[in-house]
Amino acid sequence: MLLGLVGCYKPSAEDCSYRCSANTHSCPSGLECDMTMDRCRDPDRMDEPCAPVVGDDADVMDVRPDGQVCPGWTFSPTNFDCLNPPGTNGGNISLGGTFDTTAGTLDGNTLGEVLVNDANVWLVRGTTITVPFGGLTVTGTRALMVIGDSITVEDEIKLATSTTQPGPGSDVAGHCGPATAAHAAPSSSSGGGGGGYGEAGASGAAATSGLAGTGRGTAGNALISPLRGGCPGGYGGRMAGTTDSQEGYGGGAIQLVAKNTIHLQANGKIRANGGQGQAGVPRTGMAGGGGGGGSGGAILLEANMVILDATTALCANGGAGGSGSNTTMDGSAGQDAFCTAMPAFGGAGPNGSGTGGNGGAEGYPVTATPPTASAGSSGSGGGGGGGVGRIRINTNAANPPSISASAFVSPAATN
Repeated sequence: MLLGLVGCYKPSAEDCSYRCSANTHSCPSGLECDMTMDRCRDPDRMDEPCAPVVGDDADVMDVRPDGQVCPGWTFSPTNFDCLNPPGTNGGNISLGGTFDTTAGTLDGNTLGEVLVNDANVWLVRGTTITVPFGGLTVTGTRALMVIGDSITVEDEIKLATSTTQPGPGSDVAGHCGPATAAHAAPSSSSGGGGGGYGEAGASGAAATSGLAGTGRGTAGNALISPLRGGCPGGYGGRMAGTTDSQEGYGGGAIQLVAKNTIHLQANGKIRANGGQGQAGVPRTGMAGGGGGGGSGGAILLEANMVILDATTALCANGGAGGSGSNTTMDGSAGQDAFCTAMPAFGGAGPNGSGTGGNGGAEGYPVTATPPTASAGSSGSGGGGGGGVGRIRINTNAANPPSISASAFVSPAATN
């Protein structure tokens, strides 16, 4: 005999069991997000109380942006599939020394692999990961992603940027706009524009005649997805109509992901700062404009809990622009970005030249060009300052980041 089931209803067992957010997460198939309580609901029970798990964050799981569950995670990690974490687990890892993300080596020894589906990121995966005293310097062309159950930073992680070396994972094709002289000084002895990322870079200063280089606009997004570093400034110009002084490079990119805790202990730092714009140099009696500073890079921390002890720091500040020269004397390079509450200062040039613009830092936005060049045929413009990068701290909603009052974060972190 056929039993009539019309009118029978069995509520979804998953009702109320998953968090959701209108901005970042969707719900598993068959459920809809109730934005009044940030829970995934059975659409037929939206007007009923959410019980018994409502308010019990330990029993409520996150879902990925595509609606799939992240078992064992209390937050939704970025830039990889949490259902199938990439890479080979290397166990307990002491991550100290120099890591080359191009070769994938730590002090010459291979460690990790290229991230699946993103050849611009090098992945190291382990269980308990420690950056020991002595710290970690990261070089190379790729950004660095580190995944573990817990990550402890005892000393500094420096994403190396220099006058000859962009930060790891910076200036990736398609991320910073066209790789052309568009941000260099297009004529005369004007300054190049600063690099942009979390904020736009400042334009360079125009010489007594001619156009200055424009600052690069913002790049990437607040989620830091994909994982990319900062953007370079533009070259300074020269009266012959050619580019001359070198731009500052953008800061690098790093992502630390821990199922449990990321802990920056006292004096632990992560530095992803932009580089200095170089000084204008006179050539054959013609003044040169200063190079624009590079933007800050990217720092992404994701864990059930993130702890920043006293005297720790997260820095992704912009480098300063270089000054112009006059017809006989070199200008001065801008400063590399600091990991302090002060911005990097632009280079100060000789008579008849322009000063470089300061780099961006928390509380010091790059909102103005450096001073224009002094009047006269020997005048030149300084380079624009680089804008700040991006910092994001993504944790379990029930465990906001624990940041000491004496910790320093610049620019301010988003979540």
